[in-house]
Parts: sequence; C-alpha cells; structure tokens
Amino acid sequence: MLYVVRFNSALAAMNIAPTLFSGDDRSAAQTFGKQFGLTPHEAALVLVARAFGMGYPLEASVALAVQTWTRDRKIFPNKPEVEEALIALNLY
Repeated sequence: MLYVVRFNSALAAMNIAPTLFSGDDRSAAQTFGKQFGLTPHEAALVLVARAFGMGYPLEASVALAVQTWTRDRKIFPNKPEVEEALIALNLY
C-alpha cells in the first residue's frame, strides 16, 4: 500500500494528476516497478516517459523533481529503465 501512495505522490510532485492514467495503467506500472526493483518514484517516471516520451511538454516541476529525487536517492539514473525514461523525457 505504501508503494501505491508514494507512486501517486511522485506523479503529483511532477505536477501530473494520477487520474490522468487509468487505474489499470497505474497498477501495471507499479507491478512493473516492483518486479524490476524500482522505487515508486522511478516507476512513476517510467510511466510518464512511456506514456508521453519526448512529446511531453516538460514543466520545470518535472526537472526539479528528478533533480531532487536523484539527490535524495529516490531515483538511480544508472538503472537501465530509469536511464531510458530520462532519455525519453530529454532529461539525460
């Protein structure tokens, strides 16, 4: 349950309403994150990158969230899934 709360909180920190994605999509992203050992923040970032990619108009809040999460060790850019998401969002 805590993973779900942190996942939705990570979306909100990027200024993205969790309801923008269907419950099935959020659940699938959380399951993927758990299976691959991703933090909730990483799983949320992967979901956003896969849903929007470079077509997503990044706001400063997304870049700031990623920068803060990296500093606070909530995301690890060296993980292949996270690196791929950062590249897709043009943040790496």
